[in-house]
Amino acid sequence: MKPFPDMDFGEFHERMMALYNSNHYAAALELVEWGKSRYTEQQNRFPFWRACLLALLNRPGEAVDALESGLAEGAWWGEPMLRHDADLTSLQGNPRFEAVVDRCREHWHNAQKTSQPGRRLILPASGGMGAPLLVVLHGWGGNADQNAELWGSAEKSGWVVALLQSSQICAPNGYCWDDKALAGEEITRQVMEICAETGCNAGRIVIGGISQGGGMCIRVAFQKRIPVCGFLAAAPALMSVDELEVSARAVSPRGVVIIGSADKRWWDAAHQITTFLEQHSLPHRLEEYAGLGHSLPHDFRKRLPEWLEFLSGGQD
Repeated sequence: MKPFPDMDFGEFHERMMALYNSNHYAAALELVEWGKSRYTEQQNRFPFWRACLLALLNRPGEAVDALESGLAEGAWWGEPMLRHDADLTSLQGNPRFEAVVDRCREHWHNAQKTSQPGRRLILPASGGMGAPLLVVLHGWGGNADQNAELWGSAEKSGWVVALLQSSQICAPNGYCWDDKALAGEEITRQVMEICAETGCNAGRIVIGGISQGGGMCIRVAFQKRIPVCGFLAAAPALMSVDELEVSARAVSPRGVVIIGSADKRWWDAAHQITTFLEQHSLPHRLEEYAGLGHSLPHDFRKRLPEWLEFLSGGQD
């Protein structure tokens, strides 16, 4: 197997997705095979990635092998994940694959029965009283710990950071915001509880997120559920600009949209969002990163204070 340099999981994921997005499936699979024994905290992801890449390489038998091996080791995936991922289209109807779906469905339903929304709260050294609040939404399949170190760095600038976790489970320790109405209710309730608990400044709330969380943070900002003054959407996904039309005149949040040129699937959507903001004269920034895939940029921690200052009305 080809040797790869040491890298943390974020670097590994970005490298793997860059290969995937450029249709270099064999090279991506080689990297996944190398990484599966190195990132033990991410073991639920590797059988699924292997299955997707093997299916794309027209190796369906091995793709199902990967899922079966993952199940045997304690992994499982929600039925929507197995049914709706385009990479697995060729496996639909395969008897062995359908057996995997049946077994995963049982795990998924049992886990959902007891799943509750959660959060991770990071307070600045001065405490939460009167401090601005940054609410963070994870991506599809993520959790409250996703990129927590990067988002949590805002506490050094005096922000309370609340990393929320959906109750909607899609894999072990993996959550999503698929039910938009339920997601909105949970986010609203959690933010109200956090404001009461910390005494933070309810007039300076910024909501942010990545991928599906990025799309959801835009949706929440325009729904007037909570008094959001701005949103920070990184690689926003699974959100249509059409959803914003009905509420555009009721609220006027500022926006920062981050997108990478290698994020081909969501590049157009990011630009549609910023075009909408421009048309409605809403202060915004489009931050484009050459070569960046579906992830946070390398200078996210450095630039986060600048973006938060803009979103909370401190600079234009």
